[in-house]
Amino acid sequence: MFRYRKPPNEPSQPRSHTLNHPHLVFGLAGVLSLLWLLARAGFKPSRLQYPCQRAALATLLASLAYWTGVLGLVAATCAFRRRLSRLIPDRKREAAAVGAAFVVCWMMLVLTLAAGNRPSPSRAGTTLTVPAWTNPGAISDVFVARNAPAATYSLDGGDLPPGVTEEEAFSDAGMNALVDLMTARNTPFYRTTATPNGLFASDDVVVIKVNNQWSYGPSQRYNHTRIDLVKGLIYRLVRHPDGFTGAVIVGENTQGVRPDLDTPEYNNAEDPLTSYQDVADAFVGQGHRVATSYWDAFGSYFVDEFSEGNGEDGYVTGAAVGGSGNHELAWPKFSLDIGGATYHISMRHGVWNGSSYESDRLKMINFPVMKAHGMAGATLALKNYIGFLTITNPDPLFADWDRMHGYFWGYQNRHVGYGLLGRQIAQVRRADLDIIDAIWINPAGNTDDADSCVREDLILAGTDPVALDYYASSRILSQVAFSPADVSAATHGGTFRNFMLCIENRLRAEGITDIIDLSDSMTQSQEEAQFNVFVADAAEPPSVTPTPTPTELVTATATETPTSVPSATPIRTVDIVPDCRVDALDLMSLIDTGHAEDNLAAVLFDFARCWRATCGEGP
Repeated sequence: MFRYRKPPNEPSQPRSHTLNHPHLVFGLAGVLSLLWLLARAGFKPSRLQYPCQRAALATLLASLAYWTGVLGLVAATCAFRRRLSRLIPDRKREAAAVGAAFVVCWMMLVLTLAAGNRPSPSRAGTTLTVPAWTNPGAISDVFVARNAPAATYSLDGGDLPPGVTEEEAFSDAGMNALVDLMTARNTPFYRTTATPNGLFASDDVVVIKVNNQWSYGPSQRYNHTRIDLVKGLIYRLVRHPDGFTGAVIVGENTQGVRPDLDTPEYNNAEDPLTSYQDVADAFVGQGHRVATSYWDAFGSYFVDEFSEGNGEDGYVTGAAVGGSGNHELAWPKFSLDIGGATYHISMRHGVWNGSSYESDRLKMINFPVMKAHGMAGATLALKNYIGFLTITNPDPLFADWDRMHGYFWGYQNRHVGYGLLGRQIAQVRRADLDIIDAIWINPAGNTDDADSCVREDLILAGTDPVALDYYASSRILSQVAFSPADVSAATHGGTFRNFMLCIENRLRAEGITDIIDLSDSMTQSQEEAQFNVFVADAAEPPSVTPTPTPTELVTATATETPTSVPSATPIRTVDIVPDCRVDALDLMSLIDTGHAEDNLAAVLFDFARCWRATCGEGP
């Protein structure tokens, strides 16, 4: 065999001392994981349920298993070589021992990593009961559309498919059923001469605040608001019977977790290649004034208001009345050119016309996706307000992660009763309509993978976020959640109920009384008697038949996979594979692709970035 020999005059290359050995990667990852567990969990083992803690624990165990296997393999190899020395010549013996060691080490490592990265079990489709009732003394209404069908056409690229009309491309049967149900039950969607109490006028600027956090890859794509539903909602807005002359803006602040509103793939849509920006572009292409506003882009810029002569995009901060004295309130302020018109928006004060604010002209729709949540119990309407403010605050109010969430809802018994989210709603802006996307529900947690999710094809709405969250958590989410008591507002002492009590008490203290009252002195029946629930089937025409009695139940059957609908332009399917699962398998994949050979720091940077993204303490 030809063997290269260095010429006598060729200088020797200095030996690299770069930390690029896989052993060092696993060793350092294990040490960092142990330090993270000690720092974050401390003497509170309950915190080990958080996704970042589970990721750290998996990495630590994998590191320990790896080193145990390596050390055991070294001892076994030495014994194996001594036995081989009696049977095989030296050179062949050495080659056989090295080969055997490599194979055994590789098998042990793969088995260890696979065990540490076992995905959550797939959830089979369920049959939910969706109860409807009325009560004579009810002060609020909750609306539910069930059996919402899958979208037929893709808007990938921001264009309508060839030969497809605007109605076919934009209209959504589930959203139509919901809007028609609201109108039939005396909550008109449109404000007109005939319906002066309607929600949205023809010249309104409507901001749809979606829930786009914790959906940063293919295995988390159901963790943000269904894009097909947003499309259908926008279509109903621009189809105002008086002719729509306003604008629609899709906005969100993910606090730096998800990159933008134009992710090219892995979106929560029937075609996962369709993004929020694609939807906006498709509407613009048809002459409608629709845009997106990514509030993360200026979440760390603190600016003054338009009325103070400042025209920059950014967040305006302010001290809450009766609050801590710090500038804990925050709201986006930005300008957008939409369809040849420039809109200057202050999410607290309204539309700036150059000399004054038109507060009533600015409307807000709060549109989260239904998820369990490790810290708050559930992500629903009230909790989605975290993406309305910014947590990048120059004042020391948010000194650490636990204190920040303590201000939000009294987490870990910190700042009990402060209720910053309630103050934000009362003193900055309250949504004119809250809608909850329950097409896909994550019953495990706000960052958990798609294989934990179940498809239920439900949409819920209301103008009382307390009643809406109460019903959504106790009557819908609790039926599929891994921890029903934690997610239900009806469970006294439960995680989500404590969250709800904090926010509801603060809202009432701030003078908001058109919401249901919660008290530990009341039973679930007494609390539910404060609101009506109306249910419509998206597969049936709208009905104005007599309201159901409290004992009637409507059953919605769910399927595990999306329904396939024939179309002229079929929606494409994209394989959903695990992405950014932050445990030992991530490190192994980085090593396999050669990153560790280049620079250990790059590996650890990628590891830390992904790990931070999986922590489940955000909205």
